[in-house]
Amino acid sequence: VLFECKESQERNRGTYEQVVADLARLGSQLSNLGELRIDASQGITDMDRERKDAEENLEKVTSEFTEIRFENAREMTIRKNDLAVFDFILQAAACKDSSFIQTEKPNMQICQSKNGPMLNFNNPNL
Repeated sequence: VLFECKESQERNRGTYEQVVADLARLGSQLSNLGELRIDASQGITDMDRERKDAEENLEKVTSEFTEIRFENAREMTIRKNDLAVFDFILQAAACKDSSFIQTEKPNMQICQSKNGPMLNFNNPNL
């Protein structure tokens, strides 16, 4: 009976050593995977911070762009209105023929309206 126990113990001894080696290997793999998980969590945190920084920068740049665009649109409106006035003055003072100087006085009246004084040119084109 003793020989049978020793024989069984020797057969199980190989399996036992294999199980111990497998447990050690799995423990090492778990440790490595834990480190990778920590690194991944740190990477996620870093990327989230960079995303938030990019969003803040985008909001700032968008705000600056909108402000500049508003100012430019306002300036463009002023310039277009000035151009319309200058075109009107040029049309009102234009010579009737191909002469360089206008010899006759333009037909113009200053009229009083509900909104205040108003220039009236007897020209249907104006």
